[in-house]
Amino acid sequence: MTIIRQGDPRWSDALVGDGQKKFSAVGCLVCCIQQAAMDLVDGATTADPRIANMRGRDAGAFVGSAAIVECLAAANMMRAGPRIEGDVVKLRAVVIAALINGQKVLLHVDHDSTLPKGDPEADHWVLARSYVTPTLADDTGQIICADPATGKETKLLTSTLKGPSGWRDGREYEVKGLRVLSRRAP
Repeated sequence: MTIIRQGDPRWSDALVGDGQKKFSAVGCLVCCIQQAAMDLVDGATTADPRIANMRGRDAGAFVGSAAIVECLAAANMMRAGPRIEGDVVKLRAVVIAALINGQKVLLHVDHDSTLPKGDPEADHWVLARSYVTPTLADDTGQIICADPATGKETKLLTSTLKGPSGWRDGREYEVKGLRVLSRRAP
């Protein structure tokens, strides 16, 4: 399946929400919402995040280019659970349970956890789409994610909720918070 890339030239210069910021700079959340809709919503098959963006704008889901996640999800036929934060054990349990139950998970990742307080400017969203259970030969399960920054799949280890970002600078992703997405009842 296609993974939506926020820097795709077809929409990289399009404005996110009601603001002046472009998809190439801040479109990761909207791309994840469209990606999740393709997985969860009947008939949502177009890998074009401008659809989720337009629906969100029409529903008042933006303050400038910042999205109100619950409203953006609802405008795209999904329900977004509350933001969950905590230690790796708590976050891992939520992610695995949601994926096993057929839901998707918005993962708020930090790019530079080596700094004392992380790197807030580098915050990014990826979409957890599936879980690969550990085997006897390999006791580290993986969470398979769609990364809108690269338009590729990335894998986070369930033991640490960390993994390679795929960016040129090689910074690692670390999950800082999440929101479970599910199909909204018709």
